[in-house]
Amino acid sequence: MGGSWLISQNLLNSLARSMELDRGGKEVSRTTGKARKAIPSTCMQCSSGCGILAFANDGVAVKIEGNPDHPNNRGRLCAKGQAGINHLYSPDRLLFPIKRVGQRGEGKWKRISWEEATREIVTRLNYLKQEGRENEFFFHAAMRAKPNANLDIVRRFLHAYGTSSVFIHTALGGAIRELALELTWGSDFHVDDVAYAKYILNFGGNPYEAHSFHNPIIQRIVDARMDGAKLVTFDVRLSNTAGRSDEWYPINPGTDAIVALAMANVILEEGLEDREFLLNWTNYPLELLKKHLSAYSLERAAKVSGIKAEHIKRLAIEFATVKPATTITGRGLSMHINGLYNERCVALLNAIVGTIDRRGGYCLPRLFKFQQPQPVPAEPKALGGYNGNGIFETLSESRQKVNFYMAYMTNPIFNHPESSRVAGLLQNQRIIPFFVAVETYLSETAALADIVLPDTTYLEMWDLESKPSFSMIPFIGLRQPVVKPLGESYPFAQFC
Repeated sequence: MGGSWLISQNLLNSLARSMELDRGGKEVSRTTGKARKAIPSTCMQCSSGCGILAFANDGVAVKIEGNPDHPNNRGRLCAKGQAGINHLYSPDRLLFPIKRVGQRGEGKWKRISWEEATREIVTRLNYLKQEGRENEFFFHAAMRAKPNANLDIVRRFLHAYGTSSVFIHTALGGAIRELALELTWGSDFHVDDVAYAKYILNFGGNPYEAHSFHNPIIQRIVDARMDGAKLVTFDVRLSNTAGRSDEWYPINPGTDAIVALAMANVILEEGLEDREFLLNWTNYPLELLKKHLSAYSLERAAKVSGIKAEHIKRLAIEFATVKPATTITGRGLSMHINGLYNERCVALLNAIVGTIDRRGGYCLPRLFKFQQPQPVPAEPKALGGYNGNGIFETLSESRQKVNFYMAYMTNPIFNHPESSRVAGLLQNQRIIPFFVAVETYLSETAALADIVLPDTTYLEMWDLESKPSFSMIPFIGLRQPVVKPLGESYPFAQFC
């Protein structure tokens, strides 16, 4: 029996070596037997922006896999990324412009040309501009990929037109996180360098299921844990990430901040802070910080959060002494009325132990910013800022008149918590006289529009984008067409 096992193990080792040599990027046609060419591009099925290799046969895309040369996802690709073929060829794709002929929501449409659609849109925009009412043009989008060449064109169009009624929806509650980081250290992104961390504190994140940089971060978490890193999760439920953590604490909803502050207080009381970092790289006197944090006792934190004081103290000491250490945050932390300060408190915790921008720590993003053509128009203050949902409060409370509403890459009736209220607002022609949706499908939101423009999918367009690099070396990802645009679909950036 032992001999059989040895033979099987040798076979397995041989197979493992052969698999290491095959880095992917190969595909053979089942009908002709000829090799298919791999077309490198960048996925857009979520905000991670993984590198992909797509294969086409006689102008038809047939397969997508991960690109082993991409520095972030390193050849791995999730099921959603591989399902991009379904997104491209779904029988529900909208392939030509349509215009409403019945009542809003009645589902009666007629096919129109791009020229007719453009003429009506431009006429209405010109009228508002001539009347000095540019802010009555409301633009609502999910601009989750930045820096991004196509979305820079869209932004430039909005700035040049002059509207400040711009509402942005970001992925996985990212708006709050981005603003919290901007207020804390100036950049709206960060990278948890989990690949080299030995201790990971997770506040309300669920990277084993979803994350703004899902594929790049989860494979590095797994690598780090295989190398002995400890993962501790605070979450109200036993998520997939909590279930795979070394320790899970079912924290009371929205109370993560007081735990982070109490941990920071313990670290200062025990003299475990990174004094050099705090003195040289922060703008708040250490003694005043100690005084401020002294109000967040272990007993107070335990009472509010439901986590025992002895656990908070032990975890604080571990976080300060097991290095390098970092944190992960997610919607469980940010998607509360106090979410912005929840995020800032976790950032403060990282600063106190000096893990900021160090290997295995809480790092500033490395990415490229695209040079803008000159002159660059002044960027107006956005009414809704990054909060895409804020547009519906603005509309329902009649805080500002809207004449023309445009939705791009967003489906608020589907993703807003009060879908029936949103649908009622979009259907009301007294509140929204004219509504244009830019979509690849007739979504729940697009179904209430006056005109729907057929956008291309990411597999039919040119684009450039720079994602925060998990190797800490900036890179630019190319997105290039795998096939020609289907039907009369047309890239929205070119339309702008």
